[in-house]
Amino acid sequence: MALDAVRPDDVAKAWASYRERVVPAEAGAIQVQECQRAFYAGAQAIFWLIEQEPDTTQGSQQVAEFAAELAAFARQVGA
Repeated sequence: MALDAVRPDDVAKAWASYRERVVPAEAGAIQVQECQRAFYAGAQAIFWLIEQEPDTTQGSQQVAEFAAELAAFARQVGA
């Protein structure tokens, strides 16, 4: 998805999906809050890293590298 195609509520929708699929239904308010903060911190970190590379070609390569790193992590944790 191109950054210009991102809508203001896309991260919130991603969080809601993540919460539904990953955070236990019986999780307490503090656990949910901490998970949400970690989720948004991760999203902010990736956004910040992408912003550091304004060149479209290198930026696209960087996004591909992030995707590979995240896929490797998902395999590592059995997701």
